[in-house]
Amino acid sequence: MNLGELANRLTTDAKVFRNKKLITEVLPKVNGQEITEENVKKFINEFLTQVKLPADVRDVIDLKLGDYSKRALNSIRRNNHMNDYESGNTFNQISAEAILVDFINYACMPLDLGFYTKDLLEKVPA
Repeated sequence: MNLGELANRLTTDAKVFRNKKLITEVLPKVNGQEITEENVKKFINEFLTQVKLPADVRDVIDLKLGDYSKRALNSIRRNNHMNDYESGNTFNQISAEAILVDFINYACMPLDLGFYTKDLLEKVPA
């Protein structure tokens, strides 16, 4: 799987995840929790369980998640032009969507995806 294929898989699956699981299943579990390294890992892993990736690619993604989770809150603050996050340090729909999109952008570097939270609302072709 090349980087372009990974980017396509992650962005497409993120749209499906946001519209099918995030709001109804995942958000009720994380809403109000502090955005910590451990909670970011749990949240992103909820998403990654829905993504079919070769084992070697998943291993790389897991390494990137370990690095990203340490700086997630600062990252969504820095990249707030790509999301609707304004402030706070707890999970809610806005911060969860911001973390999801920010992680995907991070995971696909050096490719500049330009993936925004508003992109999560796009319909996914069947």
